[in-house]
Amino acid sequence: MVIKVYRRELIYANHLSFPEDIFYEDNCAGTIWMLTARHFELIEEPLYYYYQNPDSTVHVINRSKCENRKTAARLLAEGCKEHGFTETFHDEIEFRFTELFYSTTLFSYLSGIQGESHLQQLSYVGALAREMKATFPAFRETPYSRELMGKEEKELIDLQMKSNLLFYLKYKLMQTVRRIRK
Repeated sequence: MVIKVYRRELIYANHLSFPEDIFYEDNCAGTIWMLTARHFELIEEPLYYYYQNPDSTVHVINRSKCENRKTAARLLAEGCKEHGFTETFHDEIEFRFTELFYSTTLFSYLSGIQGESHLQQLSYVGALAREMKATFPAFRETPYSRELMGKEEKELIDLQMKSNLLFYLKYKLMQTVRRIRK
C-alpha cells in the first residue's frame, strides 16, 4: 500500500482484507491495518519504484470513482467500529472519514468532473454534505478539523453547511478566476 509493508501474520490473525471491486480500497484498509498493528519499523532504504501512471485512479475523476471513495470511507467507519477502534480513536476516525468521504471527494469531484450539468453537480455535492452531517454532525469541531484543514477549505465547507447553492456558486467562480489567471 504505497508506502507501507505489512506482515502477513497481522493480516491473517486479525481477519483483515481489502474491500473488493472498488477503487481507493487502500484508503479504507490501510487505516484499519495500521490501527491493528502494535509495532512499527522505519526502513530508510527505498524498496520499490513507484510509477506515476497518468491514467491511474488519482488522475482521472468521474462519478463512479467518487462513489468508490465514499464506499471506502463507509467501510472504514464500519471496520473501525467492528474492530473496536471507534471509542478510543473517535476524533481521529471522524477526521479520516471527513477527509476521505467528504472533503477529498467534494473538491476532487468539483475540480475534475466532466460531462455533468450544473444541476447534477449541485445535487451531488448537496447529497454529499447531507450524508456527512448525518454521519458525523460535529465533524467541523474536532481538534483535527480545526488544526489540519486549510483556511480556504474550512471557509468553503462552512459555507456549504449554510447554503449548498452559495457554496457551489462561489467554488465555480473561484475555479473560473484561477483558470483565467493561469
